[in-house]
Amino acid sequence: MVTEHERELAALVDLLATVGEECATLGKAHAGVRGKALGFAFKLTGHAASALTLLRDKSALVPDGPRFLDGPSVFLLARAGWEAFLLFHWIFVAPGDDEQERQLRYRRWSIESVRRRQHFDILLDGQEKQLAEEQRLIEEVLAEIQANPALLKRSRREQKELLREGGRWRPSFQDMAKGAGIAKVFAEDHYSYLCDHAHTGWFSVEGLKGSLSAEDERMLRQTIAISLGIATANVVAGLQSLFPALQALTDLDARRVTHWVTQGQGKHEPLAPA
Repeated sequence: MVTEHERELAALVDLLATVGEECATLGKAHAGVRGKALGFAFKLTGHAASALTLLRDKSALVPDGPRFLDGPSVFLLARAGWEAFLLFHWIFVAPGDDEQERQLRYRRWSIESVRRRQHFDILLDGQEKQLAEEQRLIEEVLAEIQANPALLKRSRREQKELLREGGRWRPSFQDMAKGAGIAKVFAEDHYSYLCDHAHTGWFSVEGLKGSLSAEDERMLRQTIAISLGIATANVVAGLQSLFPALQALTDLDARRVTHWVTQGQGKHEPLAPA
């Protein structure tokens, strides 16, 4: 049976998709980095929708085989969605009115993956050309970052770390969460538990012994829906701050977003389970 928490999450994900589409339309009329935030929002939407699907329909080896709730996989989706929210907030929302800082954070993030790919073995035709093109892109972005006044606001050590490959260019996800106003129970405790499942920790293995009890399954479903609900509500609120021209939310949607944002801050008890 679908729980109240899952219904709330589904409503928030639907709202995020609607807000995201409106932001995409607004973004076409405004140059700048803010429109890049939508990729993070759509990534979170996909993870949350997939988590809800697994919670509702469960998993099976074959289409008509026995179904089971694959908790570790759902936790993986929750962690990926949580991190999408945190990077979204740190890159796009946390800088506030400082567009140069927002640009700096986005551009540094944008070269992290292609920098790592420079060290991949060349196995395919055209890969060498692709790597050469990406190296030129990296150099262009680094030059852009070095010309950004926001870089000069940092100490020399911080500048060096931000620019160098493998350097510490962003805070930890726990610190990002704290910066977003998230309470310790979610910023540290719950995130650590999600990471345990992603890294094949003791909890993720021991929890697989036997089928889940009804109470364990209820708690798992509630935990996933709450964490993704907090993430989704915060991204909706973030998009509202990035795109002031957005249509106002309905009273119900506004209350829902506020409830889940403040819950993430530790200011409200969770909704009573169905």
